[in-house]
Amino acid sequence: MSEVIVVAAITAKPGMRDQVEVLARDVAIDATHREEGCMTYALHRDVRNHDRVVFIERWTTQEALDAHLQMPHLKEFIAAVGPLAVGPPDLYVLEACEYGE
Repeated sequence: MSEVIVVAAITAKPGMRDQVEVLARDVAIDATHREEGCMTYALHRDVRNHDRVVFIERWTTQEALDAHLQMPHLKEFIAAVGPLAVGPPDLYVLEACEYGE
C-alpha cells in the first residue's frame, strides 16, 4: 500500500461548529502540515449538515499516518473537541483502487 487517504467527520453539538473550526485552525492544521508524510490536511464544511466538519487528508504512507496519530497536537485537538462534539468522529482510512482518477 502506498498513499493513504483519510476522511474524518466531526459533528458538533448545535452551535459549536465555529468553535470546532477555531480549534482545528489553532491546534491541528498548521502543525499537521509540517509533519513528514502529510500531503493534504484540509478542513471542509458539510453543506447539508451545518454542524458537521470534515477533514480530508492524504498521507504518503500508513507509517506517516500512524506517526500523525501519536502527535501531541492531534491528541490536544481530540481532547479539546470532544466536549464540543455529539460523539466520536466518523473515520475512514482508504487506499486508492487501481482504476479511476
